[in-house]
Amino acid sequence: MKVGIILGTNELSGLMFAAIEAGMRTSMDDSVIIFVTMDGVRAFLKDPEIKKQTKTSEMIAAHDPDFRKYLKEGKESGLLKIYVCYYAAEVYDVDKKDLDGIVDDIWGITKFSIETEDAQIIPIW
Repeated sequence: MKVGIILGTNELSGLMFAAIEAGMRTSMDDSVIIFVTMDGVRAFLKDPEIKKQTKTSEMIAAHDPDFRKYLKEGKESGLLKIYVCYYAAEVYDVDKKDLDGIVDDIWGITKFSIETEDAQIIPIW
């Protein structure tokens, strides 16, 4: 199965859910594409901005704040790809050199839509 995750938040609870979902899916041999857009882009900068404005995010921060470790596990499988939205990158005036090395590339929404045409889509805002 193929899964597309649209990640539009930099709130820790949403980031953690996306990372755990991606890690779980890749452990079941599903291919996963995470499309990082809007506020989510700020969490994937080399100097990330992670919000902790909800009680859940505060609890995650106190317990296990490193959502990237789950993404790295998925990346190691070769089944996880992470792309930043071209439009959001333009809005935040960032390019590939500004992004964390875990990001594969910058894509437009059309490319993501084509690549996930037959996929289950999970939106996380």
